[in-house]
Amino acid sequence: MLLRTAVTTRHRASGDHPYRWGLLVALGGLTGWIVFLAIGEARQELLLIAIALVLALGLDPVVMRLTRRGMSRGWAVATVALTGLALVVSFLAWMVPTLVDQAEAFTRQFPAYQRQLQDHSNVLGRLNAKYHVLDSIRSKVSQGGSGSIVGGVFGAGKIAVSAAAAAVLLIVLTLYFLAGLPQLKQLCRRLAPAPHRDRASELTDEVCKRVGGYVLGNALTSLIAGAGTLVWALAFGLPDAVLLAVIVAVLDLVPVVGSTVGGTFAALLGLTVSVPVGIATAGFYIAYRVLEDYLIVPRVMGRTVQVDGLLTVVALMIGGAVLGIVGALLAIPVAATVKLLLDEVLFPELDRAGSPGEDVAVVPVGLVPAEPVAVGHRKQSLTRRLAGPAGLFGIGVLTGRRRKN
Repeated sequence: MLLRTAVTTRHRASGDHPYRWGLLVALGGLTGWIVFLAIGEARQELLLIAIALVLALGLDPVVMRLTRRGMSRGWAVATVALTGLALVVSFLAWMVPTLVDQAEAFTRQFPAYQRQLQDHSNVLGRLNAKYHVLDSIRSKVSQGGSGSIVGGVFGAGKIAVSAAAAAVLLIVLTLYFLAGLPQLKQLCRRLAPAPHRDRASELTDEVCKRVGGYVLGNALTSLIAGAGTLVWALAFGLPDAVLLAVIVAVLDLVPVVGSTVGGTFAALLGLTVSVPVGIATAGFYIAYRVLEDYLIVPRVMGRTVQVDGLLTVVALMIGGAVLGIVGALLAIPVAATVKLLLDEVLFPELDRAGSPGEDVAVVPVGLVPAEPVAVGHRKQSLTRRLAGPAGLFGIGVLTGRRRKN
């Protein structure tokens, strides 16, 4: 009786009462649900912050080069920002008038295209007779009426305003991240235990380097797309070949849909030359899209980010399926970071922990008892925890050598 009373008293004193555990579990589940809802509400803002951080890491090598030449970081960031603004303004000043001229030329030639569609002696006329393209367009326009046109104009204006606001916010966040990047690296270093901060700093620098390499690789693939467009446009006489190449290169920076939009724009310009040239241009960009997705991007990212081709393709597929364009944009940096942590932290620890004569148990940090732990029905002593910055991820390792009988 006295023994049972002592055991019950010790059980209650240790805080293992079932009602208390039930309350903690309920509060933990409620907190997790609230955090999940908050993340869902702030999803767009969080994605915008992630994109801004990736862009800042991509521009950081330029800022570091300016600082090594004696310029302060603030002035270096300002120089990069002003240079980028000048390039954007120059590009718009060059592009907008040309786009207006091409739109007017397409409008003037539209009646000729309509006559070709109605002529049953050519390929377009036979396709129109089979699929009734003109009749479908006319019926949709007549059904929509002026109200549909006005609604479409207002909808397009709303999308344009939202995109402009998001672009301004993205630029501002990128500049702030670029200016405060050393402080962010220092924060990541201080989150590690004191004996392992040097190792944490090395890993942080390597992650930043690989993310910056992703931005460089994306720029290289865009230059390849622009160069291919320039060669095609000059070969087939597309108007404003240089401007078209620049537009396609800029659009190709956007994953998933960038090259498609650029190819559509180039095909429309090809129609101003002739219908066969427009169709051939569309086929060229379809073939290039396949080549870029499955050959160019994996090869380039393998060099700049040190991520193999299979992982690149899988990451792009999963990121695009989960988060669309933004997911595809962030997929490769996330994959490169995870691969680095696995190669530099987890796999070496598993190799060392799996040596003969040791039993290993992995438990969350904070739940490691001070007394010997039973592993595999034998008492094991707490000899070490997972060394290095992996402690940031809440992992502890209990190892012990088997005692001799």
